[in-house]
Amino acid sequence: MPNPKRGKSRLVTGRKGSGKTAIFYTLLSQLSTSRSVTVVDIKPEGHQFSELREVVLSKMNAGFQEHTFTAFWFYILLCEIAHQVIVVDSSWAQLDHERRKRFNRLVEVYSEHSTVESLDFSERLLKQIQKITERYKNGQKISTPGELTSVLFKDDIKNLETVVGDYIQEKSAVWILIDNLDKGWPTHGASPEDILIIRTLLEACRKLQKQLNETKASFHPLVFLRNDIYEFLVQNTPDKGKDSVIVLDYDDHELFREIVSSRIKASTKLNADFSNLWANVFDTHIGTQDSFLFILERTLMRPRDLLNYLRMSVDIAINRGHSRVLQDDILKAEETYSNDILLAVSFEIRDVFPSVSEPLYGFIGCPTHMDIQQVLKILKETGFVDKDLDRVLRLIVWFGFLGVQSDGQEIPTFIYQARQNLEKLLAPVKQRHARLVIHPAFRKALECHDQRQTTLL
Repeated sequence: MPNPKRGKSRLVTGRKGSGKTAIFYTLLSQLSTSRSVTVVDIKPEGHQFSELREVVLSKMNAGFQEHTFTAFWFYILLCEIAHQVIVVDSSWAQLDHERRKRFNRLVEVYSEHSTVESLDFSERLLKQIQKITERYKNGQKISTPGELTSVLFKDDIKNLETVVGDYIQEKSAVWILIDNLDKGWPTHGASPEDILIIRTLLEACRKLQKQLNETKASFHPLVFLRNDIYEFLVQNTPDKGKDSVIVLDYDDHELFREIVSSRIKASTKLNADFSNLWANVFDTHIGTQDSFLFILERTLMRPRDLLNYLRMSVDIAINRGHSRVLQDDILKAEETYSNDILLAVSFEIRDVFPSVSEPLYGFIGCPTHMDIQQVLKILKETGFVDKDLDRVLRLIVWFGFLGVQSDGQEIPTFIYQARQNLEKLLAPVKQRHARLVIHPAFRKALECHDQRQTTLL
């Protein structure tokens, strides 16, 4: 996986629980240690743009919408750079006469844009949106993008751009880390307006990068997105390939061993290779199976899932007075973990299909391996209507609830092993050469029985 600190990418994508937010905070912590680097962390939420959509964007054609949101993001990013400089650099700026002059000028200009220094970003964002919508309500008839920019932003952007550029000229880098944009958006449920928000943000980043790179400081924006939202973004972007992407896909057992080794070393005084570290804390086998692989295969191959399962195992061992995590502790933790992840995925599916209150509980007591007709029958009995069956089937495969086992294949393949390529994964099902398989993570909660089906599609 490419290193985000190199600043070569603008996007980090991955499934929920794949570690995007962990990378966000790690970068924030590491980059913020140097006075020569300005780091801005932005965590908006999509619903905060509703007023801007309703008051301004709903009255514009697509071209004007694109122009408006790009200008809006450009303005917001400039404001946030100025805000961060004022908060962080106040004492440092006093050490040099010329720097202090540039700093004071920045404070003077920024004060015309914001009087809410004590508020967090979400509140500052809402204040800016309200300011812009008020201007639009009071504005004259607008017929060109240039007139629109004049009404919405007046001379704000030019003045702010000048003082920000002047101040950061001696900085080595400016980083903007943006997370949470897609918070609350349903899986595979992004609207065209949602995609517009992301696309214009990236365009504003490119524009700002071009202008600020004329100073000595290098500019590095990094936007963190769920992979399903990124897929919609790619599908709805005419000029593809402008932004390089770091994809957080995990299908390598060794990577998970390294994650666990680092956690054990950080929380104990032990320092050894993985096998010895693991044996010091956990029973090495569940029956005849390697215990680490037993646990890993019952997760959806996301760091969050694995760490949750391990935490549950440790908690049970501690409650039972055990000095190590024993086989029975791991098996008991499987019950809790399985129920938790079933509930979490059920909530995700319910967000997309709110009329079905218990979208996965129809699979209780089902075989682990089924043909497609058995699966569709369960879905119909659960409450899904005929027109939604294909969509919900694709969704539960995308979530990893179901995998695909082709003729002659000894083990099933799940979505994370297919690099999120849903079409490729489902191809054997469409060709009637495969069965659908319940992921081991859900089997304990659903009380599935491993009665292999002999009749293929």
